[in-house]
Amino acid sequence: MPTLDKILVAVNEEADLPNISRSSLYRLLKSKDFIFTKRGRNTALLEREDIILWRRNYLRNIKRYREEGRPIYYLDETWVNAGDVNSKIWVDKSVSTARMASSAGLSTGKGKRLIVCHIGSEDGFVHGGLLCFESKKNTQDYHDEMNGDSFLKANDKIVLRLPPYHCELNPIELAWAAVKRYVRDNNKTFKLPDVKKLLEEGVNKIDGDMWKNFIRLNFICEKRGRKSLGIG
Repeated sequence: MPTLDKILVAVNEEADLPNISRSSLYRLLKSKDFIFTKRGRNTALLEREDIILWRRNYLRNIKRYREEGRPIYYLDETWVNAGDVNSKIWVDKSVSTARMASSAGLSTGKGKRLIVCHIGSEDGFVHGGLLCFESKKNTQDYHDEMNGDSFLKANDKIVLRLPPYHCELNPIELAWAAVKRYVRDNNKTFKLPDVKKLLEEGVNKIDGDMWKNFIRLNFICEKRGRKSLGIG
């Protein structure tokens, strides 16, 4: 369980983090609105044993594949909305309702959605590997449409599955962040065909050097994961 002393030991044992005193850690946790309180029966978040085992096997296998000199490709899906823009922008305070915005010809809401899938390695995104189509379902979870049929149309095999809830172990997440940033910075029309074009431009801007950097950062996450599990 996360007591102050246990957190202090974990932080100070981490080579990538600065050493911190117990009192400084206490003040930091307080400033982040953490409280030290009596644990109730249902308040603890405990990781499932099968997820821990999955992560252990994944980290061992990915390390072994690298040591064997196998080329490793990372695949993932994401989404982009037609109305995607930066979270902080200049706004006209005189436009206070959706009806006023619509009357002025302004976009409201997130609009239609693109479902996107791609694959990459330390050499960059794989040429011709981009899968992009318009979402047909009115759902918050884009995974509903990234089903087996969609997947098999673009790929013929899977080497190693990530454990659930561990997107930090996939360097393509950093690539997606850069692509989406490009879309948001340049989205002016909020029309899906234009957003798709921006998406493709953003993908093309992610080169091999950027991918190598993403993978280097991914190595750090893997190293931390192996250390936390006590595996080499």
